[in-house]
Amino acid sequence: VSKGSPVSGRSIATLMFRKKTGATIIAIERGKETFTSPDPDFTLKASDIVFITGKKENINKAIVYLTEGDV
Repeated sequence: VSKGSPVSGRSIATLMFRKKTGATIIAIERGKETFTSPDPDFTLKASDIVFITGKKENINKAIVYLTEGDV
């Protein structure tokens, strides 16, 4: 998640990530911590590294969503 990203400061639930992209967040790395299977109320922050899984086209949508905030 880049600094200034529209998804920064929002929870996975409010982003409706899976519904909008078809991809699934499987882990988030924040500094030296890794959160596997994050809960829907997990809030994304700038500099988080988001690990996703899904079909190639869904992963591409997810990348756009994480960087631009819309698909």
